[in-house]
Amino acid sequence: MSNSAQAWPAHTMTADEFLAWAEAYQGEEKLELIDGRIVPKYTAMAPETLKHHNVKVAVFDALRLAIKKGALPCEALIDALAVRVSENKTFIPDVAVRCGAALDERLREIPDPLIVVEILSPSTKNFDFSGKLQGYFQVRSVEHYIVIDPEKPLAIHFTRADQSTLTAALASTGALSLDPPGIALDLSAIFS
Repeated sequence: MSNSAQAWPAHTMTADEFLAWAEAYQGEEKLELIDGRIVPKYTAMAPETLKHHNVKVAVFDALRLAIKKGALPCEALIDALAVRVSENKTFIPDVAVRCGAALDERLREIPDPLIVVEILSPSTKNFDFSGKLQGYFQVRSVEHYIVIDPEKPLAIHFTRADQSTLTAALASTGALSLDPPGIALDLSAIFS
């Protein structure tokens, strides 16, 4: 546990309390709220590997390019803003896309993510396929959850078929069709 963890509140918090507390937080860790408890995003993990970082940036770049080509009113966001999945849980996706009017630049959360992406790492992969899969689809605006395995390479694309059904597809080549918002995620740009 880092020294800054000692300054974290010991009591459970709601997402509203956590985001208000985060305004004044001076530590360097990226923090998520899970079941009301503050948890470092990379629990039990050293800083991300260069490969993990490069894949995350490649996903971000590919999504930004697809948004630009489609001239869509959307933006790609990388590893920074929280997604509130319940009253006592927030996650920070590696990459997210939202569409619509520009957000206030002082926000710490994405109120309406459409696409969320997580890059697998050995210490987070079980949670990425369980807690985060379930959590992200509790958010009404989320239509696509993409898990990238940089070691295979492989993309697992979960999409909302309706409010109670998800579909899943695996791909390592070609493009993932992300509709809405009507873009294609070029996997060759990610896995090259």
